Amino acid sequence: MKITTVRFRRLESHKHGYGHDAIEAEASVEDGETADEALSALQAWVLARLKQEAEISNHIWSLERLQDNVSSYERTLAGLKKDVERGRKVISDHEKLADLAREHGLDAQASQLGDGVPF
Repeated sequence: MKITTVRFRRLESHKHGYGHDAIEAEASVEDGETADEALSALQAWVLARLKQEAEISNHIWSLERLQDNVSSYERTLAGLKKDVERGRKVISDHEKLADLAREHGLDAQASQLGDGVPF
């Protein structure tokens, strides 16, 4: 029997779940080459392609995690900006209260409020 064609298929699940990659290839056995040699070369080729696909999949997964982190940081930043604005309002109200105390001759109370920071 003479084997003239070899075929190799490999299926691998993604490291982070969510699917898998399958690569199949077929090659002709060249003159002077054994079927085992052709199969070995074909296996090496398929495994190299799968490694590339796994690297791409890992980069995509990492990118998605980074995008999730950015979204989380943006939400945190938005909340902190709201906190700063509330703090500015408290300080502004505190300063207005000190001015009002001075207008009504309550200098002692105004001086307690005078630094503009109620905490």
